[in-house]
Amino acid sequence: MDGVPPYPPALFREYQKKGWWLGVTIAEAFDRTCDIYPEKVAVVEGQQRLTFSELRERTLRAALALGHLGIGRGDRVLLQVPNWIEAIYIYLGLQRVGAVPVLCLPRHGQRELETFCTLTQARAWLGPARLGQTDYMPMVKALKAKFSSMEHVIVVRDEAPPGTVSFSRLMADTRLDKSSAKRVHRFRPSPHQVIQLAPTGGTTGLPKLVPKTHNDHLTKAYYFARTLELGPREVGLVFAPLNHDAPQLLNLCFTILFGGTTVLCPSTRAGDILEHIEREKVTYCFFVPALLADVLHSPDLERRDLSSLRTIATGGAHCPAELVKLALSRLKCCFHNTYGMTEGAGTVTRSHDSVEVVAQTVGKRICPYDEYRIVDEAGDEVPAGQEGELATRGPCMVSGYYKSEADNKLVFTADAFFRTGDLARFDKEGNLIITGRRKDIINRGGDK
Repeated sequence: MDGVPPYPPALFREYQKKGWWLGVTIAEAFDRTCDIYPEKVAVVEGQQRLTFSELRERTLRAALALGHLGIGRGDRVLLQVPNWIEAIYIYLGLQRVGAVPVLCLPRHGQRELETFCTLTQARAWLGPARLGQTDYMPMVKALKAKFSSMEHVIVVRDEAPPGTVSFSRLMADTRLDKSSAKRVHRFRPSPHQVIQLAPTGGTTGLPKLVPKTHNDHLTKAYYFARTLELGPREVGLVFAPLNHDAPQLLNLCFTILFGGTTVLCPSTRAGDILEHIEREKVTYCFFVPALLADVLHSPDLERRDLSSLRTIATGGAHCPAELVKLALSRLKCCFHNTYGMTEGAGTVTRSHDSVEVVAQTVGKRICPYDEYRIVDEAGDEVPAGQEGELATRGPCMVSGYYKSEADNKLVFTADAFFRTGDLARFDKEGNLIITGRRKDIINRGGDK
């Protein structure tokens, strides 16, 4: 895709030759899982429950419906659907026709959406007419008026106002036949192609776009699940926006790769989270530390049966040691401390680690083939155990930001290491300890 820096040829050949990338697309991985577990529940939202075979059927219909609008290979689409079941089969439908979703968060407003349109020349926007107090229609109609590339405003679930397209009507008017899968298959992308454009923060407050490929995104999801020891019997709860990187990896991609069940929760209130855990027999959750603290101090904690919960992980911000120990004592389950970034690589503590390792470090690399360095301001490695800036490269890392040459020159070294801006050091056992930031960061709505 134009605007996406290529991997250095030597690294590309190494990752491909050694099999460090999985070498499959999201659609291929999803179809394999559907063939193995056709009658298993794949996704739950409220009273809606879809098996893998039902989810595949809706995904194919979504792909055909979007294809009928002319959306196809390489087209960028602003995807702003909240944690609804439609978000999953629209995302997978876009993947089937080779389109590239731009993962917008529910809180993204006019300023962010205009930035995305300027960068991507998006052809469509998909989302609700209204969510809570936010009315999206004035914003997206303004986008359509300002950007000639914006052809379709597609309203999901809600009634479609004049001048927009109803996704529900599109689905209702789309029928599958014996040739449907073959018609969609002709759009099959390569595993090296961009799967999505994911926003990440910047010091200006405006996000940059991270171009994730099938290879780097699925590789990180695969090793993340393996290091957390997750399997097909897991039931994962997602309450953060599904378009965030962690839910993408540990819920959506995990379900696609391993056949686990994803439970969608529309709320981040502690009481609602605890109610979902009890009702759906949830086995694992990913928390940001502030939300974990809310849950641990909730008056509902002692009233709910949380015996199904076996694994929790935290990330997105520093998790104080006291909070780790409180979670271990109150939830009685395995706790993983994590560190990561939308750009790729990450670390996680293991189930066999001591309480002190889990409480004081963020563990070891998720993927055994990613490389890490601690460097000084000149980019030279510092002596073992000393603090410096964390730099990383590997098969889980992207090759650069989308249409952002200046940023790429600033943060990617000549030998393709990404300078994270995080200050860190390794302990004697090789566990990573994050100690600070080299530069200021923006905290907007809990996003760093």
